[in-house]
Amino acid sequence: LLDAGNPGDTYLWSDASTDQTLTAFSTGTYSVVVTDANGCTGSDAADITINTPPTVNLGADVTQCGGTVLLDDGNPGPFYHLWNTGATTQTIIVTTTGTYSVVVTDANGCTGSDEADVTINSAPVISAGSDVTICGGSTNLTASGGVSYVWSTGATTAGITVSPSGTTTYTVTGTDANGCSASDMVTVTIFAPAGQLPPLVEGLENPPFPPAGWALNNPDGSITWERTDTAAKTGTYSMHVDNYDYPANGQVDELTTPSMDLSSATGPALTFQVAYQLYTDPSSSPNYSDTLMIQISTDCGATWTTAYNKYGVALTTATPTFSSNKFIPTASQWRMETVPLPIAGNVLVKFRHTTDYENEMYVDDINISGLVSTEERNLANVVTVFPNPSSGDVFVKVNALDLGNVEVKIYNLLGEVISETAENISAPKKLHFNLSSQPGSIYFVEVNSVNAKTVKKIILNK
Repeated sequence: LLDAGNPGDTYLWSDASTDQTLTAFSTGTYSVVVTDANGCTGSDAADITINTPPTVNLGADVTQCGGTVLLDDGNPGPFYHLWNTGATTQTIIVTTTGTYSVVVTDANGCTGSDEADVTINSAPVISAGSDVTICGGSTNLTASGGVSYVWSTGATTAGITVSPSGTTTYTVTGTDANGCSASDMVTVTIFAPAGQLPPLVEGLENPPFPPAGWALNNPDGSITWERTDTAAKTGTYSMHVDNYDYPANGQVDELTTPSMDLSSATGPALTFQVAYQLYTDPSSSPNYSDTLMIQISTDCGATWTTAYNKYGVALTTATPTFSSNKFIPTASQWRMETVPLPIAGNVLVKFRHTTDYENEMYVDDINISGLVSTEERNLANVVTVFPNPSSGDVFVKVNALDLGNVEVKIYNLLGEVISETAENISAPKKLHFNLSSQPGSIYFVEVNSVNAKTVKKIILNK
């Protein structure tokens, strides 16, 4: 603002304005002539320099997921920069949410400023869950940590069911309410420990019951399959369910064999002896019957197929077919049943009994048979695992010449390898494994040669 003074006089500025004051908006020389009431004049001139202040532009406000933000005031060169963080550089790197401002001063002392709001949202912690080991079939996977999900399968739900044919890794990307995303992976491992080679021969003559490696399922904790010397087809013992004294309807009791490796068997089959008599006259209405089913699984029990299902008169083995007395079969009141089995490397056979409060049911002389290859049979014959049961030290003796490279692995019931070794067998050899750190349970010793495989079961007592 230029002021010529001399109030009340007349003024003529170089831009032709006639006010006492003049506002200069640009650099230049400004002059004025002042005339008083007597017509006398005076004049003056001034050089005005108006410097342009620095232009500072931090850009639009920023919102992003994680990471860092680079803020640049856009004024390189001989400028002084002062950020509200205390930094004195042209640029700063921002790592946290906040409002950031800068004042830039040039060599003339002119200043410019700007500010920007920065929001850095944390990335979500997405979990696909722990890795899973299954024998086969399907398993459920569940993601967490987001509000929406996309799986590598294309599914968009938090939980999915997968049925991999082999070990598979699944990826899930989760997004939170801020639109931030992260990913996680989960691996589903397929492991089916090879079962024992046939034959399986179980005459139930020796304890314990259920036999080692067999599994008993008794959901109601009441009467179930048990070993008995009341009757037997051969020997002294069989197994039975005392339906006569089992006041229940629809209760299920199951007894499952060890896993069988029938992958190289020819015509594998289950045979067993059964004895049964009804309590209720089958011609009465309503009529009742206990039921015996044989179910087969080739995926470690994930799914089951019914291969045998008998009840009523079809199940009975005595004449008459019913009696109000507790049934105790004679030697002639048994029938052998034959059930074909699949050719597979992991076969479970389940005796599934359903009670209807009728009469005694007996089973004896259980056999799983099927010819296997000479190589596998020979390998099974030369491998010995001892002592069995063991308290910790396990020895695997391979009594063979020039067998070549042999791998020995020990698995727990979850299919996890707990110990392994590899040897070149040119002469009989005894391998030692220390399982003293493992819990008491059933374990499987798998021996693989170049042309064959065999699996032995061992019980670890603690």
